[in-house]
Amino acid sequence: MPFGMNKLKNLQILSNFIVGKDTGYNLEDLKSLNFLQELYISKLQNVTNPNQIRGQILSNKNNLKVLLLEWEYEENSLKADVETELLDKLKPPSNLKELTIRGYGGESFQSWLGDLSWLSNLVVLKLEECERCTSLPSLEMLSSLEDLTIKEMTSLKRIDFQTPFKSLEFLHFEDLKEWEHGDGWRGNEIFPKLRVLSIEKCPQLTRKVPDRLSSLERFVIKDCPKLVVSFSNYSIHCKLEIDDCEGMVCNDGSIDFKLLDSRYLANIPAVEDKLKKGSQKVDLLQIVCNEEIMKS
Repeated sequence: MPFGMNKLKNLQILSNFIVGKDTGYNLEDLKSLNFLQELYISKLQNVTNPNQIRGQILSNKNNLKVLLLEWEYEENSLKADVETELLDKLKPPSNLKELTIRGYGGESFQSWLGDLSWLSNLVVLKLEECERCTSLPSLEMLSSLEDLTIKEMTSLKRIDFQTPFKSLEFLHFEDLKEWEHGDGWRGNEIFPKLRVLSIEKCPQLTRKVPDRLSSLERFVIKDCPKLVVSFSNYSIHCKLEIDDCEGMVCNDGSIDFKLLDSRYLANIPAVEDKLKKGSQKVDLLQIVCNEEIMKS
C-alpha cells in the first residue's frame, strides 16, 4: 500500500488493503482509520509473525459494517497456528453486519470466531476456501444471521444443526468434497424462514436433505449423487433445480410433474425410470434428462 495510508482518517470504504511483507506488515496503518464502514484486507498470508503487531487492529471501528479477510491458500504451508493468532488480532467490532473469511489456513475457528455470540448482529457470513478447517464455529449463536455460505472447505466432514436458525433465509453449500453428514436437519424446526437452499458439488453427502420447509422458494441441488430428495415434501410453489442426485418418488410411487414448479430435473434415477416406462406425461420444457431418455 502507498506510504501514509494512516493519514486518511476520514476514509469510509477501503476495497482492497494489501498486506505487505515488511516489518509490521502495514496492518497497523488501519488503526487510525476509525470511520471505515467497509474493509477488504487481502494477502494476509504475508504475516509470518503476528507478535510484531501490537494489539487489536479493528476493535475500535464502531462504524464497520462489512469486513472481508483473505489469505491466499498455500497447500504446503505450516503456518496454521500463525494464521489462528493473526485472526485473533483482527477481531471486528460487535456491530458488524457482513463477514467473509476466505483462504484461512487454520484447522478450526478459535478465538472470537469460536464465540459467535460476539457477532450477534451479523446478517451475512461467508466461509470460503478454508481448506484445512475440519469444524465450524457455533453458528447457532448467530441469532440475526440471514445469509450463510460455506464453500470450498475440503476437510469438513460433518455439519451439525442443533438449534434453530430463526432468521436464516439463504443457505448455500458448495464444493465440500468430504462432507458426509448434515446432522440435525429437521425442516421448519431448524429453518423456519428459509427461502433459498443450495447444495452443489458435495459428492459424499448422504441421507435425505431437510424437508417440510414451508417458506422455501428455491431449492438447488447439483452434483450430489448420493443425496436423496423426496419431491412430495416441498411446496408446489417451490422452484426445484436438481441435477445428479439419487432422487425419490412420491409416497404413492408416482411423480406428479404437474405439481412441480421446476426449472429442470436432470440425472435423477427415479425420474429417468418413470420416463423409460412411459408412465408419466412430461412437459419436456420442464424436465431435462439425457438424450436417450428424451428420444424414448
